[in-house]
Amino acid sequence: MTVAVVGGTLAFALPGLEQLQALRFRSASPISAQESAPTLTVSDQGLDVLSQSRFCLTQSQHGRCTITSCAMLLRRMSYLDGSENWKEITEESLYPDAWIWGTGMRHRFTSFGYQVRSFTWSVNPDPEDRTRRLARLLEKHPEGLVIYDSRIPHAVLLTRYDAVTGTFYCADPAGGSYSGREIPLADSWNGHLRGGQDSVICSLARSWYIAGPAPEKNEDSLD
Repeated sequence: MTVAVVGGTLAFALPGLEQLQALRFRSASPISAQESAPTLTVSDQGLDVLSQSRFCLTQSQHGRCTITSCAMLLRRMSYLDGSENWKEITEESLYPDAWIWGTGMRHRFTSFGYQVRSFTWSVNPDPEDRTRRLARLLEKHPEGLVIYDSRIPHAVLLTRYDAVTGTFYCADPAGGSYSGREIPLADSWNGHLRGGQDSVICSLARSWYIAGPAPEKNEDSLD
């Protein structure tokens, strides 16, 4: 497959799907649809790998959709970085770094070598504008983007956008027929309750994304 970075950063041409390598292309600054950030482009064959069911997880109980979706996000990023330990990233393994008992998901945390950050969405957006922004974010983040509707409440991992059909796809941790595979966003639990893709994306409250690799510790530091 071919992996390329647009925007003046590293580019790799790799022979096999199992040899996707580390691409440290992000900054830890807040994400923006308008920012001119480097873009990681993964071939269609690479996207087929990321859409496989092995990256999908099912939440252990009600109220764990956000942390389970973030676990899937980190599994995909870790795989893209060539790590052999991506399967160790689970809902349970994220609790020490990402969860506040009695409160819920942290808005920002560092775990498994990555900085995860979040941002809030505006209310009453234009569906076409929201579609464009999400599509641009997925171009920059092929590992995905966690999207959360606080009124349902439920979170899923948005995985890719098909520009030909205008379809967003996701990995839904809800369980049952929703989990274990990549499905159209409209067929997710959110889509079932909201009645369609546009209603889902226009009802978002918060998203989590990978901002970049965790800072390296300074061995000379006294901290």
